[in-house]
Amino acid sequence: MRNNHKRWLLTLLLCLGLLLCMGCTPTDEPVTEDEPEMPTPSALVLIGEDGGSRYTVVRPEIKGTDVTKNAAISIRKALAQALNVELAQVPITLDWEKDPTSAEIEERYEILVGETNRPQTQTAMAGLSETDYVIRVDGHKIVLVGGSETATRAAVEEFVNTYLADQAKLTEVLDVRGECEAPIEGAYLVKTVYPTADTVVADIMPYEMGYAVDPTGESDSTAGLQKALDDCAALGGGTVFLSVGQYRVTGTVRVPPMVTLRGDWQDPDVGTEYGTVIVGDVKKSVTLVALQNTAGLRGLTFYYPHQSAENPIDLGWTVEFSRDGSQCANVLDITLINSYNGIGFSQAPYQISANSNGWFRNIKGTALNIGFSIYNNAGACSYEQMRFSPEYWLAAGEAYNAPDREALESYLLANATAIILGDLEMPLIHKLEAKGYKYGIYIADGQRWKFWGAGMAELNVTDCEIAMYIEAHYPSRMSGIVRSTLEGKQGSIVVADNAPVATLLVTDCELSHDPVCGPMTITVNTDGDSEDAYYSFTGVARATAT
Repeated sequence: MRNNHKRWLLTLLLCLGLLLCMGCTPTDEPVTEDEPEMPTPSALVLIGEDGGSRYTVVRPEIKGTDVTKNAAISIRKALAQALNVELAQVPITLDWEKDPTSAEIEERYEILVGETNRPQTQTAMAGLSETDYVIRVDGHKIVLVGGSETATRAAVEEFVNTYLADQAKLTEVLDVRGECEAPIEGAYLVKTVYPTADTVVADIMPYEMGYAVDPTGESDSTAGLQKALDDCAALGGGTVFLSVGQYRVTGTVRVPPMVTLRGDWQDPDVGTEYGTVIVGDVKKSVTLVALQNTAGLRGLTFYYPHQSAENPIDLGWTVEFSRDGSQCANVLDITLINSYNGIGFSQAPYQISANSNGWFRNIKGTALNIGFSIYNNAGACSYEQMRFSPEYWLAAGEAYNAPDREALESYLLANATAIILGDLEMPLIHKLEAKGYKYGIYIADGQRWKFWGAGMAELNVTDCEIAMYIEAHYPSRMSGIVRSTLEGKQGSIVVADNAPVATLLVTDCELSHDPVCGPMTITVNTDGDSEDAYYSFTGVARATAT
């Protein structure tokens, strides 16, 4: 009995062991836990409950500059466009609060532009070099900041062009660190969009170097441009180069001595993209660009958005020279789309200092009162390749408020003068053209004395009331005109009755009328040697070359 009991107990244990082994038999595939799914980053909600922007644009009050201000303004505009709301529905403010860490401020939805006093900005700026920038979402803040103003602007440009353009990329986990080009130092070789006869070397490029200039024309560039010009003068002079764009100017910009303000210029006879455009946002008489002694201007187009051909406004001179005398001034490659007065040299009466050694070439455009005017010149000046016509504003198109043709042509023919030549001493005058003006070329009484005499070649004046009017000439002196066309509805060459006795030789010219001489002796010679005639009045070898 005892043995049977043992056998029964052993059998029971074996069965239990077998059952336990069957329950723990391993399978072919290992047992693993399910991995949690990563949440999809959620896009930021930019629109507020009131239908406007949920976010307020914030810029620094104390450390803010015009660069930061313009950057904040551009964010505001881009955000309004992205949300399709009015600009007024996107708030913008300064970081003026004394306690930027308060709970109330933490809960605000803000876009922080530049070095604001918010702790999110300060955290983002830690360790940034002058070329680094950060775009980051930190709580209720979107932070746009760089280690320099140039880098901050790069952050703003990327935010606008990448994230506001595609809002799906703007998420609550956004954290981007980028790098921009280092600020330009020293001379810079410029690759222009439009062809130039020379190599352009710039000492300061305002937009690229972070000055407060805006090539979109939205923000006022006056102060930033003036700062760039003054900084160039402090370097000892040089060239300030404005890249292609439209720069809004609301007051006078002064070009200091030994400084040239230059742009990227498209010849208006080639196309109407224009290149670098100065937009004169003025509504009263203001000198837009004042050139001082030895200053220069080159490769710029000027446009006035508030000008009208039906009711012209006296908006002053587009370019005017220093009233205390100017030496070695130069103005080259300039387009005047719709100036009231274009370029004036020594317009103030009774100048104390005479001007000399000026160079004016390749000036084209439409001027509603005076295109080019020069007085008080003491010699060695060149006035070359100027062309004034209503066609330049008419061809500019709707973007430049091109007027009704009949209104513009009627006004110019009744009121405007293309070119005024005052008390000049034997300048070089070559290829001056005028079309559709009351006076094509007006030789005026001077401030010191009268027109001394000059050799004038290849003038082309057509469709004017009077092609050339001579108000005054220095007594007993002589001038010559060669290889020219002078066609006027009322007269070709008309001399005032009270003009002094002088002599004018006209050689190889086409005249619409016989000259009205007054007291002058005018000799018209169609068979003479025009080269000898011109050469005798200029006295310089350059005359033959041109």
